[in-house]
Amino acid sequence: LTKNIFVILGILVAMLALNYELTLMVLCFVPFIMLFSIIFRKFSRRAHRKVKDCTTDINTYLSENLSGMKITQIFKREFTDKSNALGRAQQEQIFVFGIFRPLVYMLYISSVLCLLYLGGKGYLEGTSFLGQTLTSGMIVSFYMYISKFFNPIQNLAEQFNWLQSAFASAEKVFS
Repeated sequence: LTKNIFVILGILVAMLALNYELTLMVLCFVPFIMLFSIIFRKFSRRAHRKVKDCTTDINTYLSENLSGMKITQIFKREFTDKSNALGRAQQEQIFVFGIFRPLVYMLYISSVLCLLYLGGKGYLEGTSFLGQTLTSGMIVSFYMYISKFFNPIQNLAEQFNWLQSAFASAEKVFS
């Protein structure tokens, strides 16, 4: 977690030193990342709680009924219902994370497209971007910095998902 934060800050410092206008263009996408992260946190925690609740239900049911179960068909039907509820909760958890990662990737692609559009237009037409002339080397450097900037963000998203799972487990243990 600390390494990813330092990588992001280091890349921002390098980008600011290279061209602060293009860095500001890239930073326009950061509020969207923050917004998506807040929304993801809410839905992720809820999905992890459902998975933990359903897992607890199955474990409780098994521990209560396996020792004295005489009618196997009733057991099978009730266990199937609880197992299906766990499957639905796990699918919801996967769905939540399956939306967040592509959204972050979409923001990465959008920032690259903005860079290529503004940089290509400035380079081909010889126009300046906020008072600075863009060179091909600067465009390539920013492309590499943008990809290095978004990789730690995706890693942080995955670590955040694990953290949400741990919080849901801790809530279950302490309740």
